[in-house]
Amino acid sequence: MRTFVRGIEGRLKDFILGRDSRKVVFRAEGCGLANRLRALVGYQALARLHKLPFYLTWTADPTCPSQFKDLFDSPINLVYRRALWSIRPRAIYREAIWFENIWKRWGTGIDWVTFLKEVHHCLRALTPQPRLAQTLADFHHRHSLSDAIGIHIRNTDNLAAYAEWTKF
Repeated sequence: MRTFVRGIEGRLKDFILGRDSRKVVFRAEGCGLANRLRALVGYQALARLHKLPFYLTWTADPTCPSQFKDLFDSPINLVYRRALWSIRPRAIYREAIWFENIWKRWGTGIDWVTFLKEVHHCLRALTPQPRLAQTLADFHHRHSLSDAIGIHIRNTDNLAAYAEWTKF
């Protein structure tokens, strides 16, 4: 229910305020790395397909303690928090939502397959810093991850959503 209410609030805010049609700024904070990256490529794809400049504000915090430039060597225009005051609030997207929801809310006139292809392009353009890429490759090789199967067990952030799903 809480997720549903937040979705309605977001849509109402979009309707009342409208969105700035001159740029897209994703403010990544308050969530983990995977959530940030998933939303980042969605907003970046949205901007690219609407032929708008894309900017990223990335705040290191307890949920993701690294700066973007410490993790990635990618050509993304960064805007630091202190400069956000000069950007119209309607250009700033704060929700770290799935890229499918980004397309549903703001992808009017964009074909789903076209959007997915652009998301894929944006994701492939995320290049880890060389030192980090080498550390990951070494870990992968040392632990024979090519032969591994992984399972991701979620037991914290989705409890409320799971309770909603089980009602049906």
